[in-house]
Amino acid sequence: MPGARRCVGARAPLSRSRLEHAVSTEPEPTEETEPGTRGAAPEPEGTEEAPVQEADGAGGGEAGTAESAGGGAGESVSEEPGADAGEDGDSTGVDADSVEKARLSEAEAELAAQRIERERIARRKAEKQGPVASGAKLSGKAADLLAAVRAVESGAKPVAAVFSEPEPPRRPAQEPVRPRPVSAEALGAGGSVGAPAPGAVEAVRRVLAEGGAPEALAAQVAAVLGEGADDQLRADPWQLLRVTGVRPEQADGFARALLGAECAPDDERRGRAVTVWLLEQAALAGHTVLEMPALVTALAQRGVPDADAAVQSTIAEAEALVFQDALDPAAPEPEDDEEGAERPVRILVGLERYALAEESLADGLARLINSVPKEDGSAADWERAAGSAEGSAAELIRAAAAGGLVLHTGGEASLTEPAALLMAARGLGLRAWAATHSPLGRDRFGALLDEAATHAPGPHAPDRQVATVAGLLSGAEGPGRDADGAFDLDLLVVLDAPQLDVETAALLVESLPDGARLVLGGDPAVLWSAGPGRVFADLLAARICPQVASRRPDPGPLGELVSGIGIGELNQVEAPGKEVVIVPVRDAGEAVHRTVQLVADSVPRAIGVPAEET
Repeated sequence: MPGARRCVGARAPLSRSRLEHAVSTEPEPTEETEPGTRGAAPEPEGTEEAPVQEADGAGGGEAGTAESAGGGAGESVSEEPGADAGEDGDSTGVDADSVEKARLSEAEAELAAQRIERERIARRKAEKQGPVASGAKLSGKAADLLAAVRAVESGAKPVAAVFSEPEPPRRPAQEPVRPRPVSAEALGAGGSVGAPAPGAVEAVRRVLAEGGAPEALAAQVAAVLGEGADDQLRADPWQLLRVTGVRPEQADGFARALLGAECAPDDERRGRAVTVWLLEQAALAGHTVLEMPALVTALAQRGVPDADAAVQSTIAEAEALVFQDALDPAAPEPEDDEEGAERPVRILVGLERYALAEESLADGLARLINSVPKEDGSAADWERAAGSAEGSAAELIRAAAAGGLVLHTGGEASLTEPAALLMAARGLGLRAWAATHSPLGRDRFGALLDEAATHAPGPHAPDRQVATVAGLLSGAEGPGRDADGAFDLDLLVVLDAPQLDVETAALLVESLPDGARLVLGGDPAVLWSAGPGRVFADLLAARICPQVASRRPDPGPLGELVSGIGIGELNQVEAPGKEVVIVPVRDAGEAVHRTVQLVADSVPRAIGVPAEET
């Protein structure tokens, strides 16, 4: 579309500029910020380290401090490349520790976990009997928090890793993230273990043994590479990087053992494999694309001599896609007769799987926004339904009546508002459904609907009409699909929407019929999606549709304070136990003075911890 990303060889993924140009509605005022694409920021000036970061600030942790336990997913790209192929032969493949961990059975792991828990309980009992090191009688969560702070200060715990996201949100997620069903095709692409033939596994095992790699990886390699996996490994030993947990230096050792003198750091096969590996690590941290400069820098740090050529080779082999994203979406296209005129763009690189999912999601959202909602009663009927609701629930009903896409933000207490919307829609004869990410959330929201139905006048649906996202997509739950394959409904409310990754969101939107309404609701401060992409946060930043912020506070003084801050208000809340204390100041200088006073005197005196340990 004009003004959106241009893709070489494929369609363009989702970005703020793409959404704004795809939607032919009245533009809303936006902040003057860089488009919120899931890309990477330019490397910081004046430093030698250049972590791969996200354009909107995600992934801005201090790279190079530690490796995550995810088998290299959080490994720093700013470390010196110590795995140049063709150099010292002391790297002999995947380390023995990771192999030993892979061999642990569930029973052994359970016993180990029980042993650790018993030791922790014993330590806690001993701590309660003896004095606290700080001089205070701390126990429970306070003692755990103090121990965690000391662990970070002493260097026993890492602070950040490569591709890490910003610090965790101020509140935990209301519902745990549950794994969703994954297709066989997705399993193959993601590197999960399938059920390869015994003969294929044995052939791969022989190649692994020849290259000095652990034979325990044979089943994984055979499942990931598919038919002829042994021949693929011999032809390109760096294909071992496609197995989850294998790092570039380990694949380099395997390649040196197999190829001997033919192994070199500038091998095209190595450059392509490391490029795909870096994009996969970025996807694990939520990024669907990376900026070209950041990707080239990361490749250079991994010992790839010609990083630009490696990226171009990866694109030429269709293992990655390249896009052009306009830096200024509002700028007009240059005229054909303007000699040398070019629109400023940034170059993004991503894996096809996630890029096409973003493209599909952008097209589907534009279709919903631009389609006219189905006939479902007069405007007066919707207004009567809104008039019978309270506060921001009425605002949500009016927004859903007028458009095909609405965003709703709020905490646990705000769930009563989408419940009121569902009841109003059913009263108007709409086929309205809600979807949550977990069975627990489904049951809790269903109970809330039952309570709302008992107080609602007029007829209401005999059942709860709430499903899980996974059950809705698979057909195991929900209204089913019509003759065209779309969901047989008029309104879908997706709760805990921050947990939607880009692929799941694309499937949901693609399944909605023309004229249907979609309401995405949730708390933007909770944990985001486990998969690539933060759809809800990107849509909030794009401002392409109505947004309704709940004014219903969560229970308790802290919930009331956080709810107020969420809508831009700092309210004086009732806190008899002094759970919340608001300290007024006149200017920035007094704010600094009062903060120092609180940290150095007031807080230590209140909780019994010396100021140097606060």
